[in-house]
Amino acid sequence: LYFLNSSLWTARQFKVASSSITTSTSIPYISVEKQIANTFNSLYFSAIDGCGQSNQVYAFLWKWINSNCPSTISADNCQVCAPYSITMCQADLKTCREDSDRTTNFACPYNICRRELLSYVVTQILPISVGALVFLSFQGLIYLLTIMLAC
Repeated sequence: LYFLNSSLWTARQFKVASSSITTSTSIPYISVEKQIANTFNSLYFSAIDGCGQSNQVYAFLWKWINSNCPSTISADNCQVCAPYSITMCQADLKTCREDSDRTTNFACPYNICRRELLSYVVTQILPISVGALVFLSFQGLIYLLTIMLAC
């Protein structure tokens, strides 16, 4: 029940936050969003430098970013594959890490693509939560019927 309650509450918060975010304003991070931001930023900056690795390692990430996020952080603009590559990337590792308040720092890739990421997380959490709700309701019904049968 705790998992169900927290996942539904988180999905609702993410849904509200994703609809409230605009490109000019930033709202504070909610619940587990700081962990999501740190993980996404780390994964993104690893993918930028991951040219020598197999294309499959970051293929899903780049495909998702290229189709959902602003083009200023796309693979074409940001991935550094040659030793002296020049990129036009809005995301910058040094600036992202130096700023103490990363929630408003638009050099961090998570903040650039925050609305899209929150919408994606909601689409992943909500079906799991609804499925858990249906399963628990069915289990409660079976429990009730078992008690009625015993009486």
